[in-house]
Amino acid sequence: MTKLKSIVLLGMLTASALVLFYYNRFKEFQHVIVLPFDQESLITSTATSHLVVAGLFVGIGTDLSNGCTSGHGLCGMPRLSLRSITAVLVFLSTAILTATFDLKSHLPDLDQLRVSFVDNLSIPPEYFLIFGLGVALFLMIVETSRSIFSKMILFFIGLIFGFGLMMAGMSQRSKIYGFLQLNSNWDPSLLFVLMTGVLINALTFNLIINFKSKPIYGEKIENPQGKVNGRLIIGAVLFGLGWGIGGLCPGPYILVIPYSMKLAFYWGVPFFLGQKLSNVLFTAHA
Repeated sequence: MTKLKSIVLLGMLTASALVLFYYNRFKEFQHVIVLPFDQESLITSTATSHLVVAGLFVGIGTDLSNGCTSGHGLCGMPRLSLRSITAVLVFLSTAILTATFDLKSHLPDLDQLRVSFVDNLSIPPEYFLIFGLGVALFLMIVETSRSIFSKMILFFIGLIFGFGLMMAGMSQRSKIYGFLQLNSNWDPSLLFVLMTGVLINALTFNLIINFKSKPIYGEKIENPQGKVNGRLIIGAVLFGLGWGIGGLCPGPYILVIPYSMKLAFYWGVPFFLGQKLSNVLFTAHA
């Protein structure tokens, strides 16, 4: 299952690298193709230590609550999951309060957290294209639990999801802040993105659940039904804090990797450490 999920993520990475690749190669289309974010203000708009804290909180939060904007928002809410509805309400309200009151301004800017090697690291987008396509092809060959065609569908899903997130502005941190900060310049467009996705999935998910014994390219219909508990609430709060501070959640993070190794490192490493830390601490106290 981990390999199959990786194929979807590699599809998202490839989508992002494709956009940057064509943007750099065909200058005449730069007025048509909009980058996922402003490269110039990618790091300067947020202190490095703030990215570290944001990534750590999002990592712990998504592990504790078992989801984020995609899992709970686009997948759980359409199924009328009480856990997902609760999680979305909690992390969305927490993120709005965090961004509106600019809680990150109260965090210290620790310049010593910067790593000179990472700051100077720049990788051409074609390298990410080769990596994404190559590893995806490798996993399609070695993963034998499904047909090659179904694994190609997974890669295509990741590709389309990546393009969709970029077009919607989910990987633009400035747009995320514009949505989360309730002020005179409030940008409600991401609310329409979320609700459109929820409404479409509510129709398709329920058709599959009620009229199909299993998905076309899946072994079974995943329809988890759990209870709202303290772990879910705490995880949603931490995720909301991290989202409000850093302006990134896991899906869009995959998309920003080809654009800035700085952001990929300073947010991404704490995120993965947070996931591991949460898993260890929760297991220890389970």
